[in-house]
Amino acid sequence: MDFLIKKNIIKKSKVIVDIGSKYIKILEVHYAGKKVTVTNAQKIDSTAMFQDGINYADMAKEIRNIIGEQKKCEVSVSLPAHLVESKIVTVKNKKQTDIPKLMEKEYSAIGRVTPLTHILDYAYLGKKEENSDTVHYCLISAVHKNTMEQLVEAFLEYDLKITTVTFPTYNMICLSSLYHNDYENLNRLMIDFGASGTRVVAFSDGIPVYARNLDIGFQSYVEKLIAEQDLVGTPDIIKALKIVGEMSLLENEQTRKYFNSLDKTVYYKAVDHVSSKLISEIERIIELCENNGIGITKIIYGGSVINDFDKRLKHLGFEVEKFDLDMCGDMQARDFLLWIEEISVGSLYFNGLGLAVSTML
Repeated sequence: MDFLIKKNIIKKSKVIVDIGSKYIKILEVHYAGKKVTVTNAQKIDSTAMFQDGINYADMAKEIRNIIGEQKKCEVSVSLPAHLVESKIVTVKNKKQTDIPKLMEKEYSAIGRVTPLTHILDYAYLGKKEENSDTVHYCLISAVHKNTMEQLVEAFLEYDLKITTVTFPTYNMICLSSLYHNDYENLNRLMIDFGASGTRVVAFSDGIPVYARNLDIGFQSYVEKLIAEQDLVGTPDIIKALKIVGEMSLLENEQTRKYFNSLDKTVYYKAVDHVSSKLISEIERIIELCENNGIGITKIIYGGSVINDFDKRLKHLGFEVEKFDLDMCGDMQARDFLLWIEEISVGSLYFNGLGLAVSTML
């Protein structure tokens, strides 16, 4: 956990901003001692802000309106996955103190990235013994300097001082600290279903060892249905996906409500096509893990997943848990306590909470 908690010396509040192409999720968090308290949760429809690039100025303005006209406040931001280049790398049989220097050589592994054009960073993820070798795992990442400059300047215009920048993959890794005592499921997948894609991180003995971004998200369902039924409006398609999802056992009255304009047969066929493709990719990741001696036993997921997709996850034969803040109350991590006040947050704030307990400052 970050120094605010580990050192137990500062009481501080921060605003957590998780930028997504469909929603911007905002958490207000208070740190005191070894306790992280989430005091507020809001979301902003960000669709219009992503139409021609990303409008950081409008974004900052909306965030300021939500948190109120208070003094300057510190902000932690999670960037959309497509703006960050990242990769998990390994180092064998080296001293941990040598790793910072070794990481400088690893940045070339993520392609078209140089210190002249990008801000480079890494996070140490942990180590484990493998075939008589001590293997260190690190997550290297790169963000284009232009992106950071635009983001920081736009937020400063509204007295929002950015002190932390992360991205979905790292957020999930940080979120996993809340499962540190789940010793029966140290080999697990954490999955974040987003609007434009799905992020998957595989853990071995509690250490993140593999990460992948899948180009299949909520928008993939929308695009497939638009292609199949071009006379149906996008709002009707989105409404059906949000409420119906893959559920097929709806009462007649409910069915008519969502399928006045949508052809039910075409709808379910299109949804099945996208869901089957997505679950197939997840199965490949699980198979890859098994081929490398990592037997997955649990799947933890959150984000914008359509209703009833969890049945497909359960059919894979593992324990499945939906990460839902509304069901948390309080959770004890290794060196801090997470407390959720009486606010409604749900699974949509999966990444935001990971950023709230992030170690990368």
